[in-house]
Amino acid sequence: VNALNKAAETDTDFKQVHLSDMADHYAHTLHLWRDAFQNNLEQVRSLGLDETFIRLWDYYLAYCEAGFAEHYIRSVQIVYDRQATSPLPLIPAIPQMDLDSPQ
Repeated sequence: VNALNKAAETDTDFKQVHLSDMADHYAHTLHLWRDAFQNNLEQVRSLGLDETFIRLWDYYLAYCEAGFAEHYIRSVQIVYDRQATSPLPLIPAIPQMDLDSPQ
C-alpha cells in the first residue's frame, strides 16, 4: 500500500481516498470453506481423492485462514481519486439499439 501510494503521489495526481482491508473477511470465508470441506469428506473421497490430498487441502485452507487472521497475508481495496481541477471526460453513451427493426 505504501509503495502504491508513493508511486501515485510521485507520478500522478491521484490521492488515496479510501482503503478497505478485507483480511478478516477472507479469514472467515476460509474457515467456512474448511468446515464445509471437513463436513463433506465422504463426498471428497467418492471423487477418488486420497488422504494425502485431503490432508494437503486441509492444511492449505488452515494455513491461509491463519495468514489472513494474523494479517500476515493481506487483501485490500484501494480507491484513488484525481485531485485535478477539471473533471475527467465522460464516456459517451452507447446508442440504444432498435430491437424491433431487422438488422
